[in-house]
Amino acid sequence: MPSPQHFDGHAMVSWNDPDITIAVPWYISLMFRTRQSSGTATLMQVNAGDTSQVNLLIRDKYVRFEVLLGEQKVATLDFLEVRVNDGEWHHLLVELRSSKDGKDTKYMAHVLLDYDMFK
Repeated sequence: MPSPQHFDGHAMVSWNDPDITIAVPWYISLMFRTRQSSGTATLMQVNAGDTSQVNLLIRDKYVRFEVLLGEQKVATLDFLEVRVNDGEWHHLLVELRSSKDGKDTKYMAHVLLDYDMFK
């Protein structure tokens, strides 16, 4: 993204270019603030291929990271240590990595909230 994007809570940015390749390690960070008291808000959704999806959400005041393979959730991480609906700026960093285990490749996500205070 060439410059920071700012939203008023009712906007979306989408890239549908099939020529974009995401290679690991892959890093993405974003900053957000909200006062929404309940419900679910999507901060980021990344589709990897036809069946994999990575989501960053605010769910009932807390950050949630989840990975879906088809309709099945294969990983969920909730940051229940900190409420993020306090109107303050919060920072999220996601790093996707891979490692070889024999012939298999394993993928790992490292998620940091508020500059490594919560992981």
